[in-house]
Amino acid sequence: LVLPWLEKVDQVCVFPRGKIFETQLEQERAIFEWCRERAKVDPGRLHLQLRWYRAKYVRTVRSIFPRGDPSMELGQTDPRDVLILEEPEHLCWYHHGQRWPVLFNHVIGIV
Repeated sequence: LVLPWLEKVDQVCVFPRGKIFETQLEQERAIFEWCRERAKVDPGRLHLQLRWYRAKYVRTVRSIFPRGDPSMELGQTDPRDVLILEEPEHLCWYHHGQRWPVLFNHVIGIV
């Protein structure tokens, strides 16, 4: 799952009750805790890996957009089977890198 990593100033606009994550690992732990407590899914039983791309919240359109090419932030050893993009329309409008289906076997977008 490829998620946007927002700077603190943008996190305040997006997350409820002023929640701010200092690190990606801290946010990952919160996501997995939500999976266990709210969705009743054990993330340890899934082969789910989180990856992050640098992003910015744009207030005028109330949306999150990447800062640069998110595909360049994926490591060479990162799995390339299934890619789940959160807000895919924003990741594709200005994406000048390789096409996602070239980089991954399966591409899924969640709006």
